[in-house]
Order: sequence, then structure tokens, then C-alpha cells
Amino acid sequence: MPSRHRFDGYYLQKLQQMETSDGTAYSVRIMHNKKLVAQAEDRGDGGAVWFYYDSREAEAAFMEVVRRRVGTDPEADAVFLLQLIEAHQNDKSSRKCTIVQSDPDVADTLKAPITYQLKGLFTPEQVAQSAHSFSPPLRRIWKLGEGFEDLPQS
Repeated sequence: MPSRHRFDGYYLQKLQQMETSDGTAYSVRIMHNKKLVAQAEDRGDGGAVWFYYDSREAEAAFMEVVRRRVGTDPEADAVFLLQLIEAHQNDKSSRKCTIVQSDPDVADTLKAPITYQLKGLFTPEQVAQSAHSFSPPLRRIWKLGEGFEDLPQS
């Protein structure tokens, strides 16, 4: 399996990003099982994400995965795309550093985990040994090509 994080066979290629005065603009190719199914872009101006699908069938299949994984909110496709972008970036970064996440239950009032990039490559067992020295404690580690997984209990 290529070292790309996959969501039901979906992954990204050729992610290009640029900071604008209103946010981050990007364009990206959305792949499914090695086939280009769509291109997406966000102009970085606070507007909608634009999707350009290869076919109606490709759009229907993508939206079915979006509904199952994210829900039916009008911007659910953009939320799913952001998950794909995060996975793509974490896979790229995890070749040089260790990506870990805090426990979302104690992270903050929003209950959102904090993500850290640790300099160096560490095993889950090594991270678990020092997980409680972080505040909030670390709970998960990024596994290349698969996503976050819970740290072993120490």
C-alpha cells in the first residue's frame, strides 16, 4: 500500500497551498484507488471549496463516503477534504518527525486534541513512556499510511 492515508480508498495528490490575506488557498487532486476522481480548490477568500468531478458516478460515490463519515451538512464534503488534507500532510511530515495527539477529553473546553510534532522518530512504546509528562497527556500517535492510533498502555 502506498504511504498515503486512505479513507475508503480516497487519498490526495499534488496538494498545492498558498497563504492569502484571508486564509489558505489550495488546489488538490482527489484520487480513489489510483484513479483521479476529482479536483478541488479553495481560493482562500472565505468562500466555498469548489469540487470538479470526473463524472457523476465519481461524485455520487464520493458523496456517499462523505455522508457516511461526516454527515449531511451542506459543507460536509469540505470537512472530509480537510480530513484528507490533514492525513496527507501528516503522512508527509511523519517521515521526518513523530506526530502525536493529546487526550481530547482533557485537552481544553472544546474537547479538541492538541497535535504535536516531536523532533525525531520514536516508536509508540517510547512515546507512551513519556506521554504523561505532556499537559494534557499524549494519547495517540500517527501511523504512516493509516492514521492516528492509541498509544500502548505504559
